[in-house]
Amino acid sequence: MSLSKDNNQIEARRKSTEAQLQKLLANAKSTPTVKAVKEKVFHSESIDFRRFLLDLIATLSNGDLASLNDATLKVIEDAWNTFRMLLGGSCPAALFYPQPPSAAS
Repeated sequence: MSLSKDNNQIEARRKSTEAQLQKLLANAKSTPTVKAVKEKVFHSESIDFRRFLLDLIATLSNGDLASLNDATLKVIEDAWNTFRMLLGGSCPAALFYPQPPSAAS
C-alpha cells in the first residue's frame, strides 16, 4: 500500500468516526460537540481512557446506561483511538503505517 492510500484510509476513518459521534451526540441531545470531544482527547494529558469512557457514557446515556449498546461503545472506543494524539502527533491508526525516510537522511 502506498503512503497516500494509507493516509486516505486514516482520514476516511477519522471522518467516519466524527460522523458517528455527531449522530450519537445529536440523538442524546447532548451539549458537547464533536469538536469539544476531540479537544478533550487532544489536549488533556491527564485524561486516560477510563475517564474518557465514563465521561462520554454519561454524556450519551443521559443517566440511562441501559440505552447504550455495543455499537455506541464501539464509537466511543473509535473516537479515543482515532482522535488520541500520541508519539509526536500521530493517532494510533497512523502508527500502523510506516513513514518514508526523510529526504535529509
